[in-house]
Amino acid sequence: MAFTDWVTVALILGGIVLESRRGSLTAWVDVIGVIVAYKAASYLYPQMFTNALPAQSSFAVLFGMVMVPVIFLSMNVSHAMEKYMVSIDFFLGGLGGAMSGMVLSAVMFEYIVLGHGYSAPEFAQSIFRPIVFDLTWYQQLEHRMTR
Repeated sequence: MAFTDWVTVALILGGIVLESRRGSLTAWVDVIGVIVAYKAASYLYPQMFTNALPAQSSFAVLFGMVMVPVIFLSMNVSHAMEKYMVSIDFFLGGLGGAMSGMVLSAVMFEYIVLGHGYSAPEFAQSIFRPIVFDLTWYQQLEHRMTR
C-alpha cells in the first residue's frame, strides 16, 4: 500500500469519528462544502492563479479559500444542533463523515496529479485511487443502468 492509501484510510476513519460526534446535519454541511470547494478549485485554478502560482499551489489556495467559510458554517451548525441530536444522528453523521473523507481523498489525489502527473508512483500504485478518484464503481453502475 502506498502512503496515499494510508492517508485515505485515515481521512475516512477520521471523518467517521468526527462527524458521528457532531451529528448528521453538520456532516452533510461538511460533505456539500467539501464537494463545492473541490469543484470550485478544480474549475477556477486554471483561470485565476496560473500566472502567479503553479497549478498545484493555486489549487490548494482556492480550495482553502472556499473551505474556510465552510468550516465556520459547520461549527455554527454544530453548536446550534447540539441539544437536538438523537441516536440516528450518530449513524448518519458517520456516513456523512465517510463521504467527506472520500472527497478529501479525491482532493489529495488531484493535488498529486497537478504536481507530479498521472505517472507519480504514489498515484499510480494506490489501491484506493480507482474507488476514490477514478470513480470506476460509479462508471460501472452507470453502464449497467444504461444498458
